[in-house]
Amino acid sequence: MHIIAGRLRGRRLEFVSTSEVRPASQKVRAAVFNILQDRIVGARVLDLFCGTGSVGLEALSRGAAHADFVDHDVGLVVRNVTSLGVRAEVDVYRKEAQRAIDIIALKGKSYDFVFVGAPYDFPQTPEVLEAIGRRGVVSSGGTLMLEHRNTTRPLERHGELQLRKSYTYGQTVVSVYEPST
Repeated sequence: MHIIAGRLRGRRLEFVSTSEVRPASQKVRAAVFNILQDRIVGARVLDLFCGTGSVGLEALSRGAAHADFVDHDVGLVVRNVTSLGVRAEVDVYRKEAQRAIDIIALKGKSYDFVFVGAPYDFPQTPEVLEAIGRRGVVSSGGTLMLEHRNTTRPLERHGELQLRKSYTYGQTVVSVYEPST
């Protein structure tokens, strides 16, 4: 696995694919950034359930200003951040997703791009999305993308977040939400 484009293009990422860590494939990452296009330059990014950090690190490589990474086990992302030399551009939260959202909201942080790559069978995904939508974690004009299995039907709304479109890539779907206000 490697960074696809930008200043870190071609740099390798350490990864382990297990039932809990399912790195976003190169195809899905390329699609995500094709959807975002130039909106990533200067953006603040949240990579939730980050695992390896591949999406947030790809965003930094493509010009994002800052990335926050959240997972209950941050070993892989810390090693990747260190090996790529981008420590000054990131914050890493070793927390469960719901707790991290509470902390982020209390700090008044919001993001231009939020990527949610929860394990496909994670039962609390709707609650996490609802918390993000209610707590203003996605900035006005921002985007949240949820990666999920093609057998899962996403809800139309999560708080202030409205489903805009879903893109299918084999068995993976990326659903795009934006604030409705």
